[in-house]
Amino acid sequence: MDGPGSLWRVVIDADDDAMWIGRDSLAYGGSQGFGGELTISNDAVLRVAGDEDEVFPAIGFKIGAGGQGDVFVNSGGQLEIIDPALIGEDVFMQLGGTGGTVGGNGSLTVDGAGSRVIMQGLSAGVSVGRNALGAEASGQITISDGAEFRLTGIEGAGMALGRDGATGELLVDGGYLLVESALNPALQVGRDVGSQGSATVTGGGLVEIIGSQAFLAVGREGDGVSPPSTLDILAGGQVRLDGEADQSSAVIGRDIGSDGVLNIDGANSLLSLDGRYSALQVGRFGDGELNVSGGGRLETTFLILGRQADGSGTVVIDGSADGVGERTTVALSGSD
Repeated sequence: MDGPGSLWRVVIDADDDAMWIGRDSLAYGGSQGFGGELTISNDAVLRVAGDEDEVFPAIGFKIGAGGQGDVFVNSGGQLEIIDPALIGEDVFMQLGGTGGTVGGNGSLTVDGAGSRVIMQGLSAGVSVGRNALGAEASGQITISDGAEFRLTGIEGAGMALGRDGATGELLVDGGYLLVESALNPALQVGRDVGSQGSATVTGGGLVEIIGSQAFLAVGREGDGVSPPSTLDILAGGQVRLDGEADQSSAVIGRDIGSDGVLNIDGANSLLSLDGRYSALQVGRFGDGELNVSGGGRLETTFLILGRQADGSGTVVIDGSADGVGERTTVALSGSD
């Protein structure tokens, strides 16, 4: 899709809940591991939406579920997955996973100023790597060079990297990711047992999680043997949680068997938790590690290490590589 004024509108109905790019078509008389590629550029718009006159449970977009799927949004292109009338439909995106018989890989690249992905509905969710079911499955999202990904829901909004044994990766390099909902907006890196997630926010990129009980997890569940899930905030990248009138919270190594690592490194690199009060737990029931260095900064109300009996939390604050005018900082603010 290319050029100003180009619009492709896909209406989801009762026959299927999603548009697919790369899927396992064996059940439909095709072959295993179908591949698909889609480019949306030069101000073109792809809009995946529900029927304005009827309500269906979900409106979805699947990339590489049982095949290889790649989507590129660049040069001012726009991908919209929306409930246009906000009449009660959920919207979702899945990258990678099994389509029924084989694993798949899905990637989404959003690049350049003016390029954006917009998801909006009663609830809005993104799974990056899901439903491995014994096969290899993975997903990747890249948001770069001024591009935006806006994920907003009324009752909930969330992005999970690595679900159901799959691998999920997120790179925000000079781009912007918004996860916003009135209640429980969340970014979860390594959500399920046997899954692995990784996220990197760098090059002045920004991730915002906004709404009551804003939540960040690095290593939510685990099996005690899989590699740790990681969040790296580097080179002026920032992750900001705002619980507004309620709390915001983050946890590294949440459940038994989980393993998470959070690194904040470089001048102006920041993890900030705001709200009525906020807390970062390093090792709740699992293993958590926090490293702040090179002029990086952490801002929260409470910092809790090894909260439960099985939890193990390690924090390293290292200013040895700070440059002139830089100071590695962990700032704990009081709470009324």
